[in-house]
Amino acid sequence: MGEIVKRDHLSRIIDTIEEGVIVFDANGQAVFANSSAEIILGLKRKTIIGQSYSDPALKFAGKNGEALPEMELPFARVITGRPVLNEEFVAKRPDGAKVVLSVKAVPFHDETGAVVNVIQSFMDVTGRKTTELLLEESEERYYRLAEYLPDMIAIHSDWRFVYINPTGARMLGARKPQDIVGKPVLRYIHPDYRGATKERILLAQQGVAVGMVEEKYLLPDGRLIEVESISIPTIYRGRTSIQVVSRDITERKRTEAQLKRAKDLSDALNRINAAINSTLNFDAIMQRVVNESAKALGSETAGIALREEGYWVTRYVYGLPNIAVGSKIREEEAVITRIAIETGKPVPVDDIYTDERVNHKMMEKHGIRAFMVVPIILRGEAIGALSFNYYRAVTFTDEQIDFAGKLAMAISLALENSRLYTTERNIANTLQEALLILPSEVEGIDIDHFYHSATDTFRVGGDFYDLFELEHDRVGIVIGDVSGKGLQAATLTSLVKNTIKAYAYENSSPALIVSKTNDVTTKSSPAASFITLFFGILDIGSGRLSYCSAGHLPPIVKRSGAGSAFLITRSPIIGAFAGLNYFDDVEVLAPKDILVLYTDGTTEARRDQEFFGEERLRDTVQKTVLPSAKGFPASIFNNIIEFTGGRLLDDLAILAVSLKG
Repeated sequence: MGEIVKRDHLSRIIDTIEEGVIVFDANGQAVFANSSAEIILGLKRKTIIGQSYSDPALKFAGKNGEALPEMELPFARVITGRPVLNEEFVAKRPDGAKVVLSVKAVPFHDETGAVVNVIQSFMDVTGRKTTELLLEESEERYYRLAEYLPDMIAIHSDWRFVYINPTGARMLGARKPQDIVGKPVLRYIHPDYRGATKERILLAQQGVAVGMVEEKYLLPDGRLIEVESISIPTIYRGRTSIQVVSRDITERKRTEAQLKRAKDLSDALNRINAAINSTLNFDAIMQRVVNESAKALGSETAGIALREEGYWVTRYVYGLPNIAVGSKIREEEAVITRIAIETGKPVPVDDIYTDERVNHKMMEKHGIRAFMVVPIILRGEAIGALSFNYYRAVTFTDEQIDFAGKLAMAISLALENSRLYTTERNIANTLQEALLILPSEVEGIDIDHFYHSATDTFRVGGDFYDLFELEHDRVGIVIGDVSGKGLQAATLTSLVKNTIKAYAYENSSPALIVSKTNDVTTKSSPAASFITLFFGILDIGSGRLSYCSAGHLPPIVKRSGAGSAFLITRSPIIGAFAGLNYFDDVEVLAPKDILVLYTDGTTEARRDQEFFGEERLRDTVQKTVLPSAKGFPASIFNNIIEFTGGRLLDDLAILAVSLKG
C-alpha cells in the first residue's frame, strides 16, 4: 500500500513540471505520460499510454526532420547503452505541425541491474530553433525587420552590446544604435536589478532561455524606465550570444499604480466611513477621521482646527505632540483655509515656495513644505478644517483630491447624525426620567423600584412602571414593556401611562381600563408596536388587589409567613388589535406581604445559553429576607448580576410594593 501511495505522489509531482515526460516499460510500451507531454505532442494521455516508442504517434524524426531507423530512436539507444542527453529530434503532431524537441532519455534499473523502464523527457524548443534558423538563413533580413519593431531587440556577447535596433537605442537614451554598441550591458540596469540580470545572463550563456521578467533600466540622464524582458541564447555572426527583447511598460505600470492608489484610497474611505459611523460621539468621530485619513494620504502630520470666536483652534492631531492641541491662528491669517471654506472644496498646495497665497514663515516654522486643506461643513456652515501636512514637496493627484472631497462629505454626514442623535437622546432621556418618577412615599405602603438600561447608546428603553394614588385609599400599580427603544418607545410609554391613569379615575375594573387603553393605543401607535402590561388597583385598607395582566410576565407575591406564588391570570397584549377581551382577577395581600413586578429583561438575563428564568426569580424572591419592599429590587438585581457575570443584553425594571404592618 505504501508503494502505491508513493508512486501516486510521484506521479502528481511529475504531472506539474513543464517538461513532457513519457515512461516506457522494458518492451518499449508507454505506461505513463504527464500533462505537459499531452500539450507538447498534441495527444491525449489515453492515446499515448499503450503506444510503442516506434509507433507513428511517438516516433521521433531527426533534428532536420529526416526519418530515423528504429535503433536510433531514443528508447532503443538507451536500451543498448547509448545515452541521450539534450539532443534534438522532431515530432509531428496530429494537426500536422512539427515541433522541435530537446530530448533526454535515461534507464531505470531494478535490483538485479536489469532495465525495467526508460524515462524520456523533452522540451519544446521550436521557438528557439525558429529563431536560430531565421538567423542562420538570413541574419541581415532578420535585423532589417528588427529595425522597424516597436520593442527593443538587442544582442550582447561577453557582457557588452553587439547589436541593438533603433527602438532599443532610443529606449536607452541614445540617438542611434552605434552609441550603444560596445557599451557594458549592466551600465543600463538599475542597481536593484543587476544581481538578477547577472544570473539570467549566466543561465543564457549555458543555453537556458529565460522567460518574461520585469526590471528597470537606468538611463544616463538619471531617468528610470520599467520593462518586460526575455533572454534567449543565440548565435550572432558565429559567436555565442544572448538576444534580449524588451518592451517599455513604464506607462502601463504608472496606470496600474494609479489604479491601485485609487483603490487603496477608496478602501480607506470605506474604512473611515465604517469607523466614524460606528460612534455618535463628536470627539471620537473627529479623532478617527484625522488618524485614518492621514495614514491613507501618507501625510507626516495632520490636524483638525475648529472655528472658535474668530480663530482656528487645533483640537485633534495626528503625528503632532499633544501640546499642539489648543494652538490657534486668526481666521484672516489662514488664507488657504478661507479659500477652502469659500469654495467648499479641498485646496492642495504642492509646494509652499511656488504658491504666493501661502504664509511661508508660518509653514517653515513647522517644517511644512506641502499641505492640503479640507473644509468641514455642517448644515451649510463651516465648523472646521482638516489639514494634511508634508515635510517635502508633493504633487497631489486627482485621486487624492477626490478622496479628500468625499471625506469631507462623509464627515458632514457623520456629524449631522451625531447632532440628531444627541438631540433625540436628550429629549428621550428627559421623557424617560419623567416616566420613571414614582411618589417618594404613599401612606400605608412601602415602595421601591429599580431600572437598568443594557446599553449606553440607547439609555431609553421600553420598560416602564408607575404608581399613583386614587380615591378611597386605593393606589394604581403599573409595569409594562413597550416594543422598541428611543424616542418612539418613550412617547408610546407616556401615552399608555397617561391613558391608564385617566381611565383609572373613572373605573374600578382593571380589565375595563386596560381594554379602553388598548383601543386608544391601537389607533395611536405604529402597526408594528405592542405593549405587555400589568395594571392593578390595591385597596390599602383591605389589602384587596384587583388586577389585569395583558400579556405581561406574572408578578410574584412573597408572603410574610412563608412561601411565594405567581399571579397567573393573563389577558392579551395591548396595542396590536382593537376590541379584545380582558379579564380581572383578585389577590389579597396581608401586611408585610411583598408584591414583586418585573419586565422580561429580568428573567431573560443569561449566562452563556442559560436564562435566569421565572423559577430562579421566584426562588430569589423567596430567599430574600427583608421586612418590606424597601431594598427588594436592588437585591434581586444583584443576584442577576452575579448570575450573568455582569453582562446584561436587555433593559430591566423591577417594582416592589408591600403593605405596612
